[in-house]
Amino acid sequence: MLIEEICTWLAEHPGNWSETGLERARFGIADTVGCIVAASDHDVVVRAAKSCDGYGAGKSTSVAGGRTCSSSTAAFVNGTAAHVLEIDDNFYPALTHASAQAVPALLALAEEYRCTGRQVLDAYLYSLEIQAAIASAMGRSHTLAGWHATGTLSTIATAAAAANMLGLPKAETANAMSISCSMAAGSKAQFGTMTKSLHCGFAARNSVDAVLLAASGIEGAADALDGPHGFLEMHCGDGTPEYQSVLESLHASSAVETYGLAPKRHACCASAHKGLDAVEDLKKAHDFDLADIERIDVSVGTTNRQNLRYDRPRDGMEARFSLPYAMIVFLQTGKFWLDDLKDEAVQRPGIREQLESVHVSVLDLDEKVLPITKPLEHRVKVRLKRGDEFFAGRAFAKGTVADPFTEQDYFEKFINCCAQRLGTRQTEELWSTLRTIDTQADVQAIAARAFRCIQAASSSSR
Repeated sequence: MLIEEICTWLAEHPGNWSETGLERARFGIADTVGCIVAASDHDVVVRAAKSCDGYGAGKSTSVAGGRTCSSSTAAFVNGTAAHVLEIDDNFYPALTHASAQAVPALLALAEEYRCTGRQVLDAYLYSLEIQAAIASAMGRSHTLAGWHATGTLSTIATAAAAANMLGLPKAETANAMSISCSMAAGSKAQFGTMTKSLHCGFAARNSVDAVLLAASGIEGAADALDGPHGFLEMHCGDGTPEYQSVLESLHASSAVETYGLAPKRHACCASAHKGLDAVEDLKKAHDFDLADIERIDVSVGTTNRQNLRYDRPRDGMEARFSLPYAMIVFLQTGKFWLDDLKDEAVQRPGIREQLESVHVSVLDLDEKVLPITKPLEHRVKVRLKRGDEFFAGRAFAKGTVADPFTEQDYFEKFINCCAQRLGTRQTEELWSTLRTIDTQADVQAIAARAFRCIQAASSSSR
């Protein structure tokens, strides 16, 4: 049974990650903490935290007000914060926002149970590898069916990794995975709403709760992942799970080394990023401006089109999932960042008038038969008013392994996320600490520096 075999792999893995894998994990954790801090005063985060008033006490820290609370509550609030601004990274082998789910869950438990930074780093890497392995069994059918894999796959993988981090016996780790199979959920119907970001919060909390339930003696079905009516069978859309692929993936080369993480340079759904980078490539090559353009055609994958639901967004939440809006703003200003997601920014007349020039279509290919790890080339055609037409394709967005972030890219993003709330000096100190997280003996001190020292921002919502 797969749960047992995954737990055996976890127990026997020597933790001998390459320096490449460790460095990507350090950056991934730091980037996620930056995303959490940036959203500390966001209306959705404040409301999510308020909903937990009266929940049990604990030693973990919620970014909303920097209050100590239970690990379950901290995971929920911080997971929501990690994702609400849509600037958290992606993990393409699983098609998840893996970091925004795993990092809040692991940090919350690490605070409560006084784990070291190296234990968190290892658990984060284990979560990524297990997510990629489970995703390989379902291919693209899971997301094509409308599941938000961050709420499903990430929950199960992080429950296993977190149980291992806390030193639970193999049987209890298996129970944590089994319990999490009953908690994994999340539909793409929520994209463009407040609830979409809650998927990360729910998933982080569910991983924590599954571990705590298993540690208290709750048992689950050993075949909850691969048995009849198990997670894989029930969540595979109209595909057939390739069960053997899970173990093959775990024992193959590391997914983190092979595929890496994909940090974001644009404040929107990652499905838009290849199109934005491709139009930037064309602009640099042919020196045109927005005023010169008559029409832009962008072809994306089916799942990407499902995600990019709002061609004419009405507010900032919908704008996160609007390729036309992101592209027009990007061409006009040279960036697409958090200020562009204010409701009043979305209603700018000069922007909205241009949306009709952007046309989004789906690539003409059968994605169901493609491996989940095969990148889709998104294509852009720009037609100028003078008649010229230019074409570009992007299989990899900026930030992916083929066009990676530099350390300076990560650092500048971290400063942009944190300096307003923590101040420049504290932000730089936090960055240095997170860059050496595997040498830190006290994760509680890291969380205190990040989440308990939030300066009041000028607005409670962006």
